[in-house]
Amino acid sequence: MSTFFQTLENHKRWIVLNFPLFIMILLLFIDATYWKPLTAWSGYTAVFLFCGLLMLNPLRTLFATSSLLRKLNNYRRVIGVASFNYAFLHFMCFVIKRGGFIESFKWIFHPVLLPGFIALIVFIPLAITSNKFSLKQLKFPRWKKLHNTVYVAQWCIFIHMLLRGGETTLYGLLFFVPLMTLQLIRRYKRNQKKERQSTKTS
Repeated sequence: MSTFFQTLENHKRWIVLNFPLFIMILLLFIDATYWKPLTAWSGYTAVFLFCGLLMLNPLRTLFATSSLLRKLNNYRRVIGVASFNYAFLHFMCFVIKRGGFIESFKWIFHPVLLPGFIALIVFIPLAITSNKFSLKQLKFPRWKKLHNTVYVAQWCIFIHMLLRGGETTLYGLLFFVPLMTLQLIRRYKRNQKKERQSTKTS
């Protein structure tokens, strides 16, 4: 029993982040028509976690002494995998809506859906390699290069939400405009730092 509780303690962050996912999956098993609300819930949850994850580095640049951001940064992989889990459920809701995988893939080149499919494909190797074993096997430079493709997913998700229209477009702007603003500020501060360093060495 003590081993069981120790396991829960070690994985409590994973459990907390994914517990709503288990509820959503359970609802789908009870009644498949729940795909209608769950499509939105799973999608927005995935994007919320995704944007929150990508905001960590820019925020750490702006608030380098923040202990809260340092703690949150330790859970990047858990947050990233949870985001993928909700994104995959979002895709599965679409599969249920269309009546199966074959019917779903007939829609793959739809201009609204294609960016979402691309983002999901990008997500898969990132989720699989979000662990210490993969980092050790790939070595840091290759692992880092692979995980930089997350920015491809970022733009694909943003485009997907913009083209979706209505409420989804509004949420896309609410999620991604602050993220992209922080990323631009981070790039600007990095460039300033490089200029100062080059000035000192010249």
